[in-house]
Amino acid sequence: SLQKLRAMMNSPDVTPDKKANLAATSRDCLRVISKMGCFVPFDDAEACFVELQNDLESFTVSIVLIPSAVHALVALTKRICDDDKNDDSREKEVFGKVRDWVNGLLRRCETATESCLSSLAQRGSFLEQDEKLLSHVLYMVGELSMVGFTSQEESSRLSGNAVKKSRDDVTYPTGSEPVRGLLIRPSTRLVHLVNLLLPNTLPMLSSSVAEDEQLTPTPSALRAHAFITLGKLCLRDESLAKESLNILARELHRDSHSDPAVSSNC
Repeated sequence: SLQKLRAMMNSPDVTPDKKANLAATSRDCLRVISKMGCFVPFDDAEACFVELQNDLESFTVSIVLIPSAVHALVALTKRICDDDKNDDSREKEVFGKVRDWVNGLLRRCETATESCLSSLAQRGSFLEQDEKLLSHVLYMVGELSMVGFTSQEESSRLSGNAVKKSRDDVTYPTGSEPVRGLLIRPSTRLVHLVNLLLPNTLPMLSSSVAEDEQLTPTPSALRAHAFITLGKLCLRDESLAKESLNILARELHRDSHSDPAVSSNC
């Protein structure tokens, strides 16, 4: 079903309003996989996992499908690891595999962001595809950083691996949350790239751009995405949250003249 929906969404013959309906149906399909992944036949689970991972890596999946796709990948990973191992061995394998593909996607996001910003700086202006790609990347980074999150967690007690915990621990994995307690942080470089998209302007490096025009406005929608992503990163990193307080406070200052969408997300 997902393959057929994907083909229809990518078809130039389908009108935008129909594509919105198809996206909603695709999201429902992914939610079903997230909830019922343990019942998917092994071979189908592997095939679906590869397709979803490729869609996310290529940034071709609709931005509204990213959260559902990430949750579906977690469920499919658990299904692929679901065999005769004991609970502790299975949990370690699920943690390890999820950590691997999340880190792989984060590296892909970092590479794509660096490449886009470099081209943008040389060109001296934003193109529509730049904003689309960077919005997509920011949204994905935020969702990936929340894998394993629980509102009761303390970042100092989490790790990137499954560790021996009491089953009463709020970060202990469960059947419905197989990677609860897993902590995966983006690289320092990727966090820096996210921060570059927070200000009102971006520096341009093009020699063809006049010196007084070497700052270009950052689209408000892009800044709004960047602040949401920063907020999600701060939820998993207390030190980053403390470092970001001044940035958030400055944006909310009454004299900042910030776009309402940006202020709301901030």
